[in-house]
Amino acid sequence: PRHAALLDAVDELHDTARLSQPAWDALRVHYEDAQLLEFLVLTGWYRTISHLANGLQLEQEAWGTPFPATPVSRPGE
Repeated sequence: PRHAALLDAVDELHDTARLSQPAWDALRVHYEDAQLLEFLVLTGWYRTISHLANGLQLEQEAWGTPFPATPVSRPGE
């Protein structure tokens, strides 16, 4: 349940750049406020770095695993 709440929150942030009250409520059952702040900072920085790397069209490192060319559908879509 703890990891499911976290993954659902990541998906919601990715899709909407917001967290709904139910998402917050699910996270607060498992995480303290400081951890939730760290979660938001981490996901925000990851998105920022992704936009920067993609915008600059940086080449992927040779050791990296490539992402799928098309978006992967999520269960229930």
